[in-house]
Amino acid sequence: MTRGRKTTLAERVEIVKYCINHELDYTQTAEQFQVSSTQVYTWVKKFNQRGV
Repeated sequence: MTRGRKTTLAERVEIVKYCINHELDYTQTAEQFQVSSTQVYTWVKKFNQRGV
């Protein structure tokens, strides 16, 4: 599991959009952006509920 890192709001939005465009592949997205897959899942969930 990849250890997370600090991200800006703009980075998080980019990560979420990448994940959504890649069929919600949390693991691939986490590896691509060097963040944890759990965090990607949480960001996508929040994005779907509340938007940016």
